[in-house]
Amino acid sequence: MKDRLKTIDQYWGVPSKQTVMYQLIDKVVPPAISVNGITVNRNGETVLLASSPDSENLDNLISELTTQKSSVDVIKEVTVERLSRGRDGVYRVSLKIKPR
Repeated sequence: MKDRLKTIDQYWGVPSKQTVMYQLIDKVVPPAISVNGITVNRNGETVLLASSPDSENLDNLISELTTQKSSVDVIKEVTVERLSRGRDGVYRVSLKIKPR
């Protein structure tokens, strides 16, 4: 997917919103968080499905998405769609991210 987006960006000469969102998520997701799925639509709206063994890593991820300079320039809004903790102690979250 990343290669396809790079090809599209080269063709248009500017990064697409999809590419920008993928790059940002790749940059800000801490190593302790497992990304279970990413969906990015044409407008750059993103749904991120992730899991973490503890809540601190999720706090760090949300903080990175909402307060870091690189994120604030790209992201308009982050919404926690779902948050749960399974019997296995793993936190699962669904985040909806809207670009600027």
